[in-house]
Amino acid sequence: MRVEHIIKKLKEFFHKKNPTIFIDYEYAQIYFQTLGDLLTSGVHISEALTIATDTLPKFSIYFKKVSLRMNSGQSLYSACTQAYINFGASLSIILSQSEYNSDLGKICLYCAQYAGIYTRVRNKIVQALIYPAVCACVVMLISIGILVGVVPHIQEVFTAFPINIPWYTQITLLVSNFLRTYPWWIVCGCGLFFGLVFFLRIYCIQFLKNIVSSVPILKNIYLLILCIEYIPILSLVAQDPRLHFNKEILLLRTEIIPIHNFIILNLKNGMPISEIVRMTNLPISESRYVSKIRVGEYNGTLETSLHAIRSEIVEIIINKLDSLIRIIEPSTLLIIALIVGGLALSVLTPLYSLTQVLRG
Repeated sequence: MRVEHIIKKLKEFFHKKNPTIFIDYEYAQIYFQTLGDLLTSGVHISEALTIATDTLPKFSIYFKKVSLRMNSGQSLYSACTQAYINFGASLSIILSQSEYNSDLGKICLYCAQYAGIYTRVRNKIVQALIYPAVCACVVMLISIGILVGVVPHIQEVFTAFPINIPWYTQITLLVSNFLRTYPWWIVCGCGLFFGLVFFLRIYCIQFLKNIVSSVPILKNIYLLILCIEYIPILSLVAQDPRLHFNKEILLLRTEIIPIHNFIILNLKNGMPISEIVRMTNLPISESRYVSKIRVGEYNGTLETSLHAIRSEIVEIIINKLDSLIRIIEPSTLLIIALIVGGLALSVLTPLYSLTQVLRG
């Protein structure tokens, strides 16, 4: 009971320090899908907000604040921001258009579609990372077990006989001695490392982005994900070039800013959206996508064409992640074999020398 009380007090403390609550994309999809369907079917906004809020009783206290603010005339984005609700950068980019576009139902459906897509892609990325993460933990535990429980006993045998110990075995012995002598230093060091990563997470994210940019397959996947984020915005600005990002949102996706400004400028100058997209460096600038956009422009089905392109890009991302998983699994096994094999070699080589001494 005492532990539960402490945990409750800690939660209250951190909530006061940072009252913002993050809504997972799975819940966001339910909320926006319900709200969008009701608004597009002609239900009054106050009633639609009440029904959508009731679908998520876990967060009803926050969405009731949103309903009150929207009934007083605020946009959905402003209401969510002032109610300390965070849907993440990608959904915030789409949701921010509620300040400029009167078709709130369409924007909510865009948010619901992206939340569903993001959840699918995220689950695939997690699937790609689970295998190497589990293997890394298993290898770490096995290595620590060998270094702490096995190597010290073998070290006693090595010191009892005059044999030459190779340099890699000496390194193994030093690591084993350090682990046994300073275990708490290692724990503190790990805690300090993760603490620095948390407080310097902005720089860490930028560092990871630089790593991703240097690996072709990862860079391509990242650009495709940016396309998925931007296509709903592209559909909205194609209808009304006066739409803009909120200043706060601009900081979240810096890669999109120059592309968005370029598209807005040329749309205001009367250039066709297909021609503008062709001049960008996004993956949708490929001829097969540009031709679909051009057909949508002439037929008046641009929104449908962009939705089809986004669906195609999602499938491409999923296929690329599957390919990445097929690369990661054997690579992980190879790394495990090298680590365990290196430890075994560092122990067995002196033992072979010891057998030679005993025979002599």
